[in-house]
Amino acid sequence: MRISHPSNLFCSRSARENVTQSATANHSEIGISFEQFIINEVRAYISYRRRDINIYFWRSRNYEVDLLIGDEIAIEIKFAEKVKNEFFDGLLALKQENLQKQFHLVGRFSRGGEYKDCRYWNWQVFLETLWQDKLF
Repeated sequence: MRISHPSNLFCSRSARENVTQSATANHSEIGISFEQFIINEVRAYISYRRRDINIYFWRSRNYEVDLLIGDEIAIEIKFAEKVKNEFFDGLLALKQENLQKQFHLVGRFSRGGEYKDCRYWNWQVFLETLWQDKLF
C-alpha cells in the first residue's frame, strides 16, 4: 500500500465542455478530462474555503483510487453512465487499509445510491453537495 505525493493535475480549458456536452472525442480522453475536472473542482473548493488539506491518489499493486482528501475521503471518478460493481474495487481495497473514513464513486450516473458502504453520486449532485459544505 502506498499513498503518493499530492496530485498535480492540470485541466484544459475545454474540460468542462467535454464533461457537460456529448462526447465526440476519444472516450479515454474524455474520461481523463472528466477526472481532472472533478479533481480541480475539489481543489478549488479546498482553496476557496481555505482548508489546510492535502489531496493525493492511492495505488496498490492491483488497484488505484483517483483522489484522497486528507485522511477523510476517498473518491473514484468514472466517466460512465451506469454503475458497475467493478468500479468499487479500488475503493473497497483501500477501505481494508483503514486509511479513509468515507468512500465515494462519482460519475455520470442518473441517480446516486450505496454499495458496500461506498456512496455513488451523479457528478452534478456531488459538486453541489461539495460546494454547499455538506461533504466534509
